[in-house]
Formats: sequence, structure tokens, C-alpha cells
Amino acid sequence: MHIPLKTWIIIHVCYREIFQAPVLIKDLKRWVKSENLSEIDLSIYSLIEEGTLYSENGYLVRSGNEQFIKNQPGKSETTRKLLDSLKGVTRFLASIPFIKFVGISGSIAAENPTADKVGFNKGNIDIDFYVITARNTLWIFLIFERIFNNLYHLIFRKHTYCFNYCTEEDFLGITNQSFYTSTELNNLLKICGPMGKNEVLMQNLWVSAYYDLEINVRSRVIRNDRKIFNLILKLPNKALYYTYFLLRSLKKFELRILTLPRSEFDNSYKYNLRRMSNPNGGYEIQVSRRFTELLNEYYSDYYDEELIAFLFPNSSLAKSLDPENDRMVYQGYISKYAD
Repeated sequence: MHIPLKTWIIIHVCYREIFQAPVLIKDLKRWVKSENLSEIDLSIYSLIEEGTLYSENGYLVRSGNEQFIKNQPGKSETTRKLLDSLKGVTRFLASIPFIKFVGISGSIAAENPTADKVGFNKGNIDIDFYVITARNTLWIFLIFERIFNNLYHLIFRKHTYCFNYCTEEDFLGITNQSFYTSTELNNLLKICGPMGKNEVLMQNLWVSAYYDLEINVRSRVIRNDRKIFNLILKLPNKALYYTYFLLRSLKKFELRILTLPRSEFDNSYKYNLRRMSNPNGGYEIQVSRRFTELLNEYYSDYYDEELIAFLFPNSSLAKSLDPENDRMVYQGYISKYAD
């Protein structure tokens, strides 16, 4: 789909507005596809002159959202402090031999820390981790992660470290491909591990439809070292996966949970054998709805249903819910960016 340059600029500004954040023009010039940077400057100038956008201190927002720019220095400082607080956790994760990549995603990676609105962590900011493990080691890692986070919650009564996206090194492709998930990959911030971010992007070349990213297509993606070691761990890893559901069943006194494990990947389900991730892309449903509302209300000249379908093609996600969550719980979960 051909999208004019001015429309791309509006898309990024509108998307960041959902999170009450400005767009850094320097970043915008890296993201938007253009053979001439001066064309981007001219388009921005035109949008400012017509009163649609406002620029200050290298940031861009919709006219009327100037407060987003004023708030950004404080958000950037909070982000810096949160990342500095990870030094101990980073050293520990880097010492685990089968951890290939540890990154930060979500609001912290976007330099826009956002507190939870609902649930036991209401009012607190959690740090979203993106972890890649060696083949057949995901649940060896996740069992210890679950124990650690449960103890942390019992002691401190809050949830700080959120390992909400963990996958194996040869299972990096993202199923729900959209502007939302491409933005998550674009923002992904590596903090440690032998694998590079480029190897993640190599398995998700579709992101180039939304972002003009530099991807080295010649780099080797899958590292097949320690084959025997990984084969030995295959059975224990699978056993721990089923053990996890047994423990959950005992904890909740629900035999139904024992029927939930599956060997085939299901994007609507959080706990899979080779990946643990937020069901149906996490906040994607709510974010896409909010984006559509904002674009229609404030940027009506750029609103187009075909454009919405291109940016968020996963409109059927809401029909498939995680079997462990009823609709009320799920709607509460995705309300973080509702307004």
C-alpha cells in the first residue's frame, strides 16, 4: 500500500498520542521511508503551518498537546533511573549460559514509562523484559522466573519485573504482524546476551512495511552451538512445562487447567511450549481502537479505512481470548491505554 509522506508523519504522531507522548523528529527521520530528508522537513513544516502539528525542542505533537513535550524530560529521567536499577538483574541474567538475548520492551523502551491502571500493580511501573533462550530451555528458565516473581510479589507487594515475552532462539517470528508489533520491535532495547537485535529482525522482515529499519540480511540468525546440550534438555524442559500447569491446577483447585498445555503454538494463549507472550499481542486490540478514534476525530483528512486495515490487520483478535481469562478480566487488562 502506498502511503504519502505526510500521512506517515501523522500516523506516528497519532500513535504516540495514545500514550500521551511526543515524537522525536530525529527518530521520525529514521523511521519514515524517504530518499531525501529535506522532504520530511518540508512535510513537517507544511503540517505545522496548516495548524495540524506543533513542534518544540525537537519534538512533534498535535496542536493542543504541547504538554506532552513539557512532560518528556521527566519521563526520560525516570526511564534512565529505571534502566540504571537493572544492573544487578542484568548481571544475573547474563550469567545464565542458555540466555541468548535480554532486552527491554514496552513503555520503558519507548522512553515513556507508564504506570498500570488496574490490578494488583495499580500505580506502579513495571519493566517489560524480552528474553530469548537457547532451544529446549525456555521452561527451564521460566520455572525459576515464576518462582522469583511470585516471591518478589509476596515480599514487596508489587510487580516490577515483567517477563512478558520469552521465546526460543529458533522461534522468533511474530504471528500478529501489525504497526503495533512492528513498533514494539523497533523500540526493543538490548541490554545483554550474545545474540543481537538484528537476528530478531531477520526473522521478522515484514516490519520493513512499517519502519525503515537497517537489517543486515547476510547475518547468521540461528546459532547451532551446543546441539547435544540442547537435546539433553529437551525432555526436562517439556516436563517442566507440564509441571507448571500441574502447580497452577493445585494452586487454583481447577482440574480444567491440566487440559490447557499444547505442543502447537496458539497466539491467543499466553503459555506455549516454545513461547510465553501476552495473548493476542497484549494491548494491540485497545491500541488499534484508540488509534482509529483519534485519527478519525483529529486527523479526519488522513482517515481511511484501508489505511487502518493496513496498520492493524488483526481485527479478529478480540474473538479469540485466552482460555484462562474471561472477557471482563481481559477488557480490564487492555484498558491501560484506553484514554
